[in-house]
Amino acid sequence: MLCRERRELEERWDRRRFNPKTDSSRPAKSAIYCSFAVENYIITGARNRSICFYEFEQEERALSIIFRIKDAHAGSVLCMEVDLLGGGGAGTMYTGGSDGRVNVWDLDGVLTEWSTFRGKPVLVKSMVGHEAGVLDLVVDNHRVLSCSKDGTVRVWCRNSLTSTAQVDLLGGPINCIALHQETGILVAAGCHGKITFYDLETMKPLQRCRSQTRDTVACVGFYDDLVVWGDTHLRLAQMGTGRVMFEQSADTELIRCFTIMPRTGRVITGSYSNQVGVCLSVYLASPTSHD
Repeated sequence: MLCRERRELEERWDRRRFNPKTDSSRPAKSAIYCSFAVENYIITGARNRSICFYEFEQEERALSIIFRIKDAHAGSVLCMEVDLLGGGGAGTMYTGGSDGRVNVWDLDGVLTEWSTFRGKPVLVKSMVGHEAGVLDLVVDNHRVLSCSKDGTVRVWCRNSLTSTAQVDLLGGPINCIALHQETGILVAAGCHGKITFYDLETMKPLQRCRSQTRDTVACVGFYDDLVVWGDTHLRLAQMGTGRVMFEQSADTELIRCFTIMPRTGRVITGSYSNQVGVCLSVYLASPTSHD
């Protein structure tokens, strides 16, 4: 049965003809700006300052709300990162808001299937430093990186939850950041159409690229030795040289997010045009083609 369903899904992709069945629930009463999903759980951050925790119930095929943090920030919840620490629903959630704060939450026992005990999300600390909204977050084992509309990237220590560095990178709002874990290279992009690579330890620029179609880049990420970013086009470039290896017109409006499906080479994009796009790239399907 699984093989048959998988084959049917692949055939739908290849035919470019879709008739999706959507399971939806509308407990949210405000625009959702960010989300995180793991197993049967979904966390959302919204314009109305709330963070909601949902569980997807397979039998009813619907979302049931577990918790709702009414005033998670003193403004919209714009971004989130969640680091799960194993069983029992333990983990830490980091959220960024239009209030310029990075909030740290303890999720011990929240995302768990144990019916006898359910933990509650607890605010550990509100990290203050940015002078405008926090637009994106990156988390590794030791650090939390936040970028802001104030044009800075801040580095926070995960243990002490204090700011260890602040750098003005682009001289204007920074929409998105990504970190290459193996090399420690940070990429940042913003409202100037610039995509800039930095050494995370020194924060010195290593390489610059520029969007050729719009002045705003709203999403960026790494895949192996490639950096991926989107404006109205989707582009893949070599991390070391910035040379564009793949480019495709993906939307008429600004691409806000993407998800990579490496086995098939597909990139799923979401944009302000309210459309979901599908791009194909042999560079993602075959790692050997990166050279």
